[in-house]
Order: sequence, then C-alpha cells, then structure tokens
Amino acid sequence: MPLTVPLHSMNIESRTTQVWKRRMWMLMALVLGTGGWFFYDGFIGWPAEMKRHGEYQKYVEGLIERGEITRELADTPHNKALEEGWRGEARRRGWSTGVPAARTGKDFRFQKILGAAAFAVALVIFGWYVISNRRVLRCDGNTIECPDGTRATFDEVTGVNRKRWNSKGIAVLLCGDGRKLVLDDYKYGGAEEILLEAEHRLAARNVPAESIPVPHS
Repeated sequence: MPLTVPLHSMNIESRTTQVWKRRMWMLMALVLGTGGWFFYDGFIGWPAEMKRHGEYQKYVEGLIERGEITRELADTPHNKALEEGWRGEARRRGWSTGVPAARTGKDFRFQKILGAAAFAVALVIFGWYVISNRRVLRCDGNTIECPDGTRATFDEVTGVNRKRWNSKGIAVLLCGDGRKLVLDDYKYGGAEEILLEAEHRLAARNVPAESIPVPHS
C-alpha cells in the first residue's frame, strides 16, 4: 500500500554545494593557466627563443671561423665546453643561459591553437557551472525533483543503486517505468536525506532495495 505521509519530514531545496563550486573554479583556473602558458609560448616565449637561437648560431659560426672549435665538434650534441661558453655569452647579454632550441612559425601557430583550445574548454566549464547553479534538487517529502528535471514520488521508486555512493556520493533511484533519478550528494546537498527516505519507504513496503537489480544505462 502506498505511503502518503513521509517517514521523515523534509523540505529540501538544494543548489550546488560550496565544495563543488570551489572545485569548478579551481578547474577553470587550471585550464585558463594552461591556456595562458601556451599563448605566452606562442606569442612571446618561443619567438624570443628563436631570436636567441639565431644569435647562438652566429656565436657557434664565429668560434668555427676563428678556429676555436671544429664544425664536427659544434655539431656534437650536449657539448659541455660549447654550452659553457654560450652560458657566459648569454649572461653577458642578460638572456637565459640554456642553449636555445630552434623554433619555427609552425611551432608558434600550434601553441596558439592549444591556447585557444584551452580557453574554449574553460568557457565550456564555465557554461556548465552557470547551468548547474541554476538547477535545484527538491523534495517535499513525497515528490523528488532532480536537477535535470526528472521527477518521481517515493512510491514510484522500486530500487536503489548505491554502487558509486561510497566513492563519489552518487546514488540512483530506479522507478518501475525505467526512470532514473540520479542523486549527487557531492554536487547537491540533501541527496543523502532523500536516499535514506527512499530506502525507508522500500523497507516499509517490505521491498529489499539492495536485492533489486538496476539495469545498465
């Protein structure tokens, strides 16, 4: 027999939690920072390195012309003597002392594309943040309304899936007609109270919630 009075009085209207919001802001900051790093390389860092590489090539050619090193020695990777000499020259000019890598316009364009992609991802995350903040998890003691708009009464719930509850705070309420109500306690507070109420309702109807199979999505 359906229950018309909730076993536990509740009036839940929950928006996104502060923990979830902080996580989204941190994620956006990380993505924007990565994009900024790519843009810096594409517009400033790598063009400057390309210029230093040209000066490095002139420096090496000067050593070869003066007979201080051979071309074969100059072409030897990680030549410590050559690198040490360049470090002194770079310090004199106020540059980074590492041997500059050869960069091309193609490299610059690729970094700019990566930077633009990172900013696009950050924009998507921000859009999802705004949409999520406008959604609400509601429960008046009899009817559950999830943030995605899915609604059901407790009496329509026929099973509970706690598979991801302990690890992620996510549970699924399953209705007999195939509807699924996703409760995300990490994102929307109050989900645990609704979950417990659903399990109490199932127990009151002598329905073992844990034994009811939940079909895969």
